[in-house]
Amino acid sequence: MQLYVTQKTAGQRSKKALTETIVDITLPSAVSADTLTVEILLRALVAQQVANFNQAIASQQQRMQQNAAAHGALSSVVRTPLTTVAINDYLRTTGKVGFGDKANLTPADLEIATETALQAFTDGLFILFIDEQEVSELNDIITVKDGSRLTFVRLTFLVGSFY
Repeated sequence: MQLYVTQKTAGQRSKKALTETIVDITLPSAVSADTLTVEILLRALVAQQVANFNQAIASQQQRMQQNAAAHGALSSVVRTPLTTVAINDYLRTTGKVGFGDKANLTPADLEIATETALQAFTDGLFILFIDEQEVSELNDIITVKDGSRLTFVRLTFLVGSFY
């Protein structure tokens, strides 16, 4: 199933605070249209994102090993040369320049990532809208079809104390 996922940070107006990606997810085969809950959808999204992250780490490690074999001790400083066009394209889309490498090469644990996402939803750290309808409980039955739009709004809290 192909979904459009938008991530928004509340309180930021710039275009880089709003990113939309197309995500292909696979729902469990035992799930029917009348039994799909927010929890099942979040679990499927987290599984897909963890798989993408772990694949990116594996390909980065493979590139590093190839650089080490090809360039020996200088592999840490050898990078693909950036052209002005590539830098401008990257700046236009992300607002910063980097090499795209991940600093932490530890693969993500699916169980920990899933529990963290579910706890964050329960604690109200982000709001989920499905086709412009807010969902607020993990057990809410939802209708998601191919091409549905999911919007995640990350909430940022004001500095201060609660007592």
